[in-house]
Amino acid sequence: MTHLHMLSRLLLLACLAACAPRMKAMPAPAPTTMQTPADAEFTRFAREYLDWYYAQNPVRATELGLHRYDTELPDLSAPPLERKAQALRDCLARLERIDATALTGDAVFDARILENALRADLLELEEVREWRRNPMVYNRVIVGGVSSLSSRQFAPVEV
Repeated sequence: MTHLHMLSRLLLLACLAACAPRMKAMPAPAPTTMQTPADAEFTRFAREYLDWYYAQNPVRATELGLHRYDTELPDLSAPPLERKAQALRDCLARLERIDATALTGDAVFDARILENALRADLLELEEVREWRRNPMVYNRVIVGGVSSLSSRQFAPVEV
């Protein structure tokens, strides 16, 4: 398969994933400051997901300024990536159990964004699988890890 053919297939997959309807129609957010039980459930889920996400993607966490993960790199071998895909499927199922029609305010949009992010990660891990065929994935992780620490200014060292 030529590089151009592979690239066109990936582009087609990305377009199909972006265009495919995945969630029930979402109502416009209600102009309210009251948090519904669905909002509270989504907020709790989102916090748990982000804690898991940062642990799974320590380079990205460092890039976002979370220095708890500065000394870590992700394990990109097959078994951990398979466990990550299963965890993403579990997260997606949990998100789908939240009553999206009861979400208000920013949670309406945040839920849709999170769902698309979960689906994109799953698409990469299960269909595209760049980690299996492109050795540059490993280089990007290493370079990204070093770059995120060396190209940013942090608080001065205390003496």
